[in-house]
Amino acid sequence: MCADTLLRNTEDLSPSDVLIILQASYDAHYTFSHPRILSALEQHKCLKEEAVCKYGPRDIVAMFDGYSKLAWQPEKTILRALERRAEEILQDFEPNTLPQMMFGYTFLEERPGGSFLDAVEKRVRETARMIRSNDVTRLLTAFATFQRPLAEGLVEAMEQRLEVVPPDSPWAVCQTLWASSKMGRLPGPRLLGLLEGKAEEIVAELSPRNISNLLWAFATMERPLGKSLMAKLERHMTTNFQFFAPQHYSITMWAFGIMRMEPGEEMLVLMERRGVKVSRQRDFPPSHMNMVLTAYSKLEKTPGPELLRALEQKIETTANDFSGFVTASILLAYARMSMRPSARVLEVLEHQVETTASDMVPASLAFTLYAFATLGCVPGDIVLEELRQRVEVVVQELDTAYIAMILWTVCFLSIHLPVAAGRLVKSLAPHLSRVDQEQSTGVLSQMHQFFVSCDLEEPLRAGLPASVANLRETLGPACRAAFVLRNTLPSAR
Repeated sequence: MCADTLLRNTEDLSPSDVLIILQASYDAHYTFSHPRILSALEQHKCLKEEAVCKYGPRDIVAMFDGYSKLAWQPEKTILRALERRAEEILQDFEPNTLPQMMFGYTFLEERPGGSFLDAVEKRVRETARMIRSNDVTRLLTAFATFQRPLAEGLVEAMEQRLEVVPPDSPWAVCQTLWASSKMGRLPGPRLLGLLEGKAEEIVAELSPRNISNLLWAFATMERPLGKSLMAKLERHMTTNFQFFAPQHYSITMWAFGIMRMEPGEEMLVLMERRGVKVSRQRDFPPSHMNMVLTAYSKLEKTPGPELLRALEQKIETTANDFSGFVTASILLAYARMSMRPSARVLEVLEHQVETTASDMVPASLAFTLYAFATLGCVPGDIVLEELRQRVEVVVQELDTAYIAMILWTVCFLSIHLPVAAGRLVKSLAPHLSRVDQEQSTGVLSQMHQFFVSCDLEEPLRAGLPASVANLRETLGPACRAAFVLRNTLPSAR
């Protein structure tokens, strides 16, 4: 049927016709060429609430499946009507149709309502033992995507089902791991072993998306991959790394860095080459640049000249889109690599710090100040004052590691901007008592360097609050001992 004919005859379609068109258009790899057709179908009487209330489970599943596969965002009123109808007849959903509906929902911009999710969770609990393996994975993916904390015992029940019938496809294995880590938990030891063993068995079948999901999961769970799996995975990646899309490339790089998995020479060359290409693509956002630079800093390596040039060109042209977190993280990556950015990159990053400072979270504030000091870069007066004012706003949220990091920054600032350094100390002064001898060696070492700086820099020492002297009296010996123990590192890294 041609587009114009379909458009003229939408009113003649029955509800089942609309559902069939949605599904068949995808199955036949057909995209509607007329932009009004989807709109006309959406206005069709069978999608109105009075018609939706007559839908059965298969109709509802078909709707969500069609929406997701066609990347069609339905009206909120239609979604809410579908939710209400599904909630009414959940007892009629077969164990394997419910996961299909929920998985289809994950591709929509809207999120399910709380009442609907409560009803779905109850039904899943009732049917968990009858759900197929791949459908368990679909459910875990849906709940993870919706950031839905599940009732105690429900995840365990679904995992037990997977232990009986383990996932065996590349998608299911990697997606199960991804969903578990997204929910902030490790799969049980037996299931984790089954998944890791299956991944090693089918490693040659893993796509770039599978690989990035797998690595992201293990990095997020802070669990290193087994040596055998990692070796096989790296060998496989040498054959297809040139096909990694920007997102998969960036996640893979980030995971290597987080897990401190140093790639072999051949893999490192491929990473450089692919990085040059993806960093020049439009769909390479700021967060991906951050992930790549963070990976190199975690691996204690520096990007090759060509990759660094490509990344810095991207930073120069897109820095205005950087959030405070991304700006701080990129500066921190340069600092950890002991690599000063080009003058132009430093200029645009400093400008973005000024723009985003008022919204920075505590970690971003500490990282930004630390990075400037480590790189030997004196920020402008306006930038430094913006950061100091933000420190005052969030000072109660700063943990002791961030306080020590900022005070270590004062050591550098006191040489170049002693007045500004003194104001920064005063902003922290009421909360210095939170630093005690129970802190890490790195924190205490940084505090020792701050105390020494107070002795050496007269302008800084002149205006010190009493809380600094009190802290030094109680912590001085412990801080000096920590510094001696850690004397090969001038600052926490």
